[in-house]
Amino acid sequence: MSTIYPFPPVNNSFDGLTGDVREETEAQMEKNWQKIEGWGYHGDAALLSDETGATASFTYNGRNFCVWSKRRSDFGVMDILLDGVSLAKVDLYGIHWPKDDGYRAAPVYCSAYVERGEHTVTLKAAGEKNPISKGMSVSADAVEFQK
Repeated sequence: MSTIYPFPPVNNSFDGLTGDVREETEAQMEKNWQKIEGWGYHGDAALLSDETGATASFTYNGRNFCVWSKRRSDFGVMDILLDGVSLAKVDLYGIHWPKDDGYRAAPVYCSAYVERGEHTVTLKAAGEKNPISKGMSVSADAVEFQK
């Protein structure tokens, strides 16, 4: 069973990612996603879905990776898969006062000890939410990886 992380797990296995970034424009999407633009997203845009089971997949050649997203009061839980295997569930709930436009995008999950090679990271709307969240939407913003 996957663990739901309210904040990204700390990963000290490498000193920052010196690789590349896959933006939302490079995602292979299944089900309903919409492009959203605005302040604080990596590259000023992201994908948003509230449909359970919606996936956005990013392929890269390298090692470790970090998933970027905002946190908002209407966000739910995102399942993170690597090569089809679930690694974690991340709770994207968060509130920013005085207006709820979400926190600035940041890494919400970073992997550890991924063997170098071609990989696919899949971000999946889990259809779950924090009890105090107003919704179950998830944001697929970017995947940063280490070459």
